[in-house]
Amino acid sequence: MTDPERSAAEMRGLLRFAQGLGLDEDTVRDTYETVGRQAAEAEVAVSQAAEI
Repeated sequence: MTDPERSAAEMRGLLRFAQGLGLDEDTVRDTYETVGRQAAEAEVAVSQAAEI
């Protein structure tokens, strides 16, 4: 499975789960994007710290 396929599969799973909790699709998408962005920032920070 490629990264875009995996990402799409994760989003579908999250959307189904969120529907069960009563959350709307926009909230789930915003949260997914925010978490992805924060994870990327954390990875950069760890890489920079490892260089020191």
